[in-house]
Amino acid sequence: TNLLESVSMLSGGLGAGRGLRGATFEALVHTPEYNEAHNQEIYNQETCIGSWQVLADIITDAIPSRLVVNYNAGQNASQSGRRLTLDGDAVRGLEILNELTPQLWLTPAMDRLFVDGASGRRKFLDRFAQSLRAASAKHWGQYERAMRERNRLLQDSTGEQTSWLDSLEDMMAAQGVAIAAARLHAFDVLAAGLLSTPQTPFPCADIALAGDLEAQLRTRPAIEVEDAFRETLRSMRGRDGAAGRALSGPHRSDLIVHLEGKNMPAAAASTGEQKGLLLGLLLAQAYAIVGETGKAPLLLLDEVAAHLDATRRQALAVLLADLGAQVWITGTDAPIFETMFGGVFGGVSGATNDLKHIELT
Repeated sequence: TNLLESVSMLSGGLGAGRGLRGATFEALVHTPEYNEAHNQEIYNQETCIGSWQVLADIITDAIPSRLVVNYNAGQNASQSGRRLTLDGDAVRGLEILNELTPQLWLTPAMDRLFVDGASGRRKFLDRFAQSLRAASAKHWGQYERAMRERNRLLQDSTGEQTSWLDSLEDMMAAQGVAIAAARLHAFDVLAAGLLSTPQTPFPCADIALAGDLEAQLRTRPAIEVEDAFRETLRSMRGRDGAAGRALSGPHRSDLIVHLEGKNMPAAAASTGEQKGLLLGLLLAQAYAIVGETGKAPLLLLDEVAAHLDATRRQALAVLLADLGAQVWITGTDAPIFETMFGGVFGGVSGATNDLKHIELT
């Protein structure tokens, strides 16, 4: 899992950006106590609490690039932050990560995707949206910063911050509609992908998108939706201030999933059916990305095979091989990998064809 998490640091992330475990960047830094216990001197107490770095050689269209993601946890904000370099040159923004290393992932924590709140389902869809349109990564960061500042002002304001609130709501309206538009596009691509993905033994999903902005964008120009959202935010200041949060916006949308043919919400399906639905959705996303962009995403699958029967394991192996993507899969049971991939790649001992087997002890 740690190895997959390090690879996930090469993704653009959502908003401020986080890896597949959702840990903050600072949480990944070794503490001074850890470094001392392991005889490591990778930090300077006066300026930097600690740091980490991921270096990757990326080959696209036979052109190699060296991407370095570095994070310093400093004593103050000016000393902290993530920095990117590409072939030795500093790079600003997250778009380059989504362009070079579009990623999809599946972890054990996502097994409750259909049972828990809407936040996880939004992230699942928005990560896909960023793989389709790399530039959409920046909208979340700007929207969330403006929303946090607006929440603070509504809690603390004495009524003298109207112009600043107007400015923040202008930002939320513009970025919020951009988020909703990217999400709506991703939803439509996914819905079409579910119909065109190769036949699999995994349960099929019926999906719907619940969200005010997304629904309005179906029938109205984006500029009208933006104006309407801006007015909604201004009219909701009192209620939002009392609630301590914004009660309207793209952060309230949800991806609704039903089990096809049973008219059953995914949350009511069995554990095995939910796992199969999730895998089916992820595979549909991966195949759709190839169809839309011509590039296969990087897939990070943590303990994905542990609860699949032999038929579904073999089907998953074939689908992954046909996809042509680079896939990282973790597991603790070596025989599962042997039976799962042996017939597809010819074996799993060392490097065989396009398969590499890494044992961590």
